[in-house]
Amino acid sequence: MLAAVPLLTSILSSSLLHVALLAVTALALVLGVAWYVFCQWLHPERLLVDLPCVDKAAMQKAAGVEKTEDKILVVGAGLGGLGCAAALVRRGIPFDIVDGNEDIGGNWLNGVYDNVHIISSRVTTEYKDFPMPAHYPEFPSKQQMHSYLKSYAAHWGILPKVQLNTQVRKIVPDDEQGNSYTVTVEKEGGEPQKHTYKGVYVCTGHHRNRRWPKLNGTFTGELIHSKDYKSPEQLKGKRVLVLGAGNSACDVNADAAQAAEEAHASLRRGHWFMPRVVGGKPVIEYNPPWWPHWLTKFMVKRALRVCVGDYRLYGLPVPDHDIYELHPTINSSFLHYLKLGKIKPHPGIQSVDGKEVTFVDGQTITVDLIVCATGYHNNFPMCEPTLTYTEQGTPNVIEGAVVPGKKNYFVFGTQQPRYGAGPLVTQGAELMAEFVRVQPQCKRPVGDILLKLGAVEMAHTPNKLTPDLLLDPYPYYRKLAIGTAIMPMVPRFERIMETLRLI
Repeated sequence: MLAAVPLLTSILSSSLLHVALLAVTALALVLGVAWYVFCQWLHPERLLVDLPCVDKAAMQKAAGVEKTEDKILVVGAGLGGLGCAAALVRRGIPFDIVDGNEDIGGNWLNGVYDNVHIISSRVTTEYKDFPMPAHYPEFPSKQQMHSYLKSYAAHWGILPKVQLNTQVRKIVPDDEQGNSYTVTVEKEGGEPQKHTYKGVYVCTGHHRNRRWPKLNGTFTGELIHSKDYKSPEQLKGKRVLVLGAGNSACDVNADAAQAAEEAHASLRRGHWFMPRVVGGKPVIEYNPPWWPHWLTKFMVKRALRVCVGDYRLYGLPVPDHDIYELHPTINSSFLHYLKLGKIKPHPGIQSVDGKEVTFVDGQTITVDLIVCATGYHNNFPMCEPTLTYTEQGTPNVIEGAVVPGKKNYFVFGTQQPRYGAGPLVTQGAELMAEFVRVQPQCKRPVGDILLKLGAVEMAHTPNKLTPDLLLDPYPYYRKLAIGTAIMPMVPRFERIMETLRLI
């Protein structure tokens, strides 16, 4: 009996030591994650300094994969699609990438007007895994952005994988959980073909399906969407009315002020207009990442009071919403031409009759061309009916990207950052690639596991003023970073939840 005491003591000591080691390891992990998050909270722009090392062995193995059943399909070779493809390249995950255009670049190839420049600065727009050239101006042009995207694709070895002039018509899960997908593709001049993939990234963006205004009456002049506006040549010698107060509307208004016979602007409500540059620096870069949102709004409003003043002095209505509640309008030219009398502001339209337009204040003007800068519908027909929508018409997806109930199925780019998309694309692509990497270790879709844990949520409902899904870059950047950090632990979370019968 006494001989058993040392043995029992040894076992207890061993168990206590084991527990102590586990506790120390857990504490170190918690402190490490906390320190990581704190550092990135202070400096989110440094978040991707330590990208995953390129797995050359996995890349070579991926290059030899021929069967589509073993690949991810990336639909769209624009800003979002190329960023997602680069993250897959780094992990050696085999993929194909298709695009319906004759070249890569997405919206920057043929979806914007010829003289457009980005509204966010170079630093806040570039990918964080491939900076823009230092000689680029603070606000690169359409041509420079397209050149940058081509350089990015070449740098990460994506170009040889791109199939151009190829449209995706339909994406259908092969079973309830989406273990594979049948994708119908159609090359230009060819017949539709079906291929099976183990996962799909839909990266076609939200600047596709034009949202048109409902006009009371019949307009017999020319009516176009801002998506179809390409150059001031379309405005020459015409009396032009631009509907809307967003960034595209202000750019077209500025062109009309210089090229059109008359330039008119119709705004249904007051908006917050911000200059591109304050004190020689892009206005966006005055937003420190460690500031809470309320402080950012407070400081920006005080700065606008000095830099812009009362909007009524420009003939515009006072904003009827708080700043950043809608997508900010960053444009210096619109207010400039209002002061020069080159643009005549008007309220919303009451009715149209022939070429006459009557506004809600009773004033009537005659115009030859109406440009509708009225936004886009956020829908994805190729994904329906698997993808459903909210009552407001926004996709039912987890965190704006993950299709619930399905494995390796993502709709990327449903949300609109208020500025600076590049860093969010890079970090979001990293997170999605981690989804794909850990999915084989889980029985259930990774998104559903995280949703059950409460670590993620369905995309937020748009506010009452807009159907667009707006988000603040810095807080969401940090959220994506934390998600990427915990992703390797998801299979263990699933097993624990099974043991506790939570799933």
